[in-house]
Amino acid sequence: MIINVVSGRERHCFTAIVHTSNSTAQLHLDPEDFYKRFGEVPQGMHHELELVEPNATLLSQQRLHIHPSRNGERPFICYPKQVPTIQSALEIFGVWCLGTVLVIVKHIDLNTVLTNDCGNDLSRFPGVVQERYGIRLV
Repeated sequence: MIINVVSGRERHCFTAIVHTSNSTAQLHLDPEDFYKRFGEVPQGMHHELELVEPNATLLSQQRLHIHPSRNGERPFICYPKQVPTIQSALEIFGVWCLGTVLVIVKHIDLNTVLTNDCGNDLSRFPGVVQERYGIRLV
């Protein structure tokens, strides 16, 4: 998946690999250390998003919602709930990308806007971020 986000004159490019699993043994994020600790262990079909771009060094310079994989290689998007479809993975990736640019440009955490302004409704996040902060998907 590739998503571009624009904020003013700046363009930010994000790339992720979607990993599909059908069991906890196939998960890249640890079921105990990540899913159980922060949310729920996925049951059945589940999708995880491995970040490729921006690189891990750039990502580590910001306080972002990422989590290391079990083997400690590339970071994954920190989303500890069931992601049953590719479409839901794309929606989550879009929200994460917008939220990451929100942190970089405005120093506002995505969960603050998601909770306070969107009622935890992911589908509202892109519109709110575009309207209030001029950050949008392209």
